[in-house]
Amino acid sequence: MNLNYKVMLKDVLKHPSVVKYFFSKYLNIKKKNKSPEGLEENLYDKLTPRFFSAFKRIFEKSYAKSKEIENPNFKEIELDSKGTIFVFWYQGFDNLPEIYDICLKSLKKQNSDKKIIYLDKTNYLNYVNISKNIIDKLDKGKISITHFSDILRFNILAKYKKTIWCDATLFFIKSIPDSYFDLDYINISKQQDFDKNEYNIYPNFDYGNVYFIGGENKSVFRFLSYFWEFYLESFGQVYDYFSSAMAIEYFKRNNPEFSKIVANRPLNNEKSESLLPLINEIASKEKASCFLSETTFFYKLNWHPKYIEKDNNALTFFGEIKKEYGKN
Repeated sequence: MNLNYKVMLKDVLKHPSVVKYFFSKYLNIKKKNKSPEGLEENLYDKLTPRFFSAFKRIFEKSYAKSKEIENPNFKEIELDSKGTIFVFWYQGFDNLPEIYDICLKSLKKQNSDKKIIYLDKTNYLNYVNISKNIIDKLDKGKISITHFSDILRFNILAKYKKTIWCDATLFFIKSIPDSYFDLDYINISKQQDFDKNEYNIYPNFDYGNVYFIGGENKSVFRFLSYFWEFYLESFGQVYDYFSSAMAIEYFKRNNPEFSKIVANRPLNNEKSESLLPLINEIASKEKASCFLSETTFFYKLNWHPKYIEKDNNALTFFGEIKKEYGKN
């Protein structure tokens, strides 16, 4: 993450606990990178207490506010009795990059019985109220679109009933089960396939992954909405890419009801990150068995790889996907 060090210094002078967290994280990453074969302990398992200490006041204030339900911004509204899916692409949905166009076509095809609302920079304020301070920081480049997307999804989920948020990078092969729109909390299960070295420098909280998320327990989403509002009132920039995951972890540790809800989530999409490593390999039933499962109905893709349609004139998995969903 690119940091503005002038802003960082200004924040640190007001909040010295933040610099202790930031540098403890940096030093831990450097130490681990020296010996990747020895990575056994998750980085964030070690840093969580320091993160909670650095942002203690914000967490406590947000938690207290989450118990208040009179805020008109979070008056619960049902948009469709069958359920609503929200998806966001800041720049707008005309002339999408190919992989996002494919993913959104699959979302629409596999969930044709659901109401899908497409949010972009021109219409998101029709659905939620976001503080002017946050919008100003976005417009001035002080927070990323990625972090703004987190803020937007939590405000959406705090307000709308029977709603699930899907990132624009999800490729669907089946529909979202109807029952998921009535669950108290839903997101993906812990992944079965992952890169060991990467896994150990990401938060070890499977319930904190937010690219597929929803739920009727609105207190957690109110908490997350307030957390980001108070965070950006206090600090000039975001100091941890995984701040949302850490905030969800705080809420789980302090809310026994939510902790039970998390424990009772249905197993789902535990193979959602297993297709991408194979996406450019020649499609075969044998290789497909590595990422197919009864409870996986979408796969997480992204724009980073160079996608290849054919290998020696044989279609790759991407080639098969593009044949069905690609632009005509």
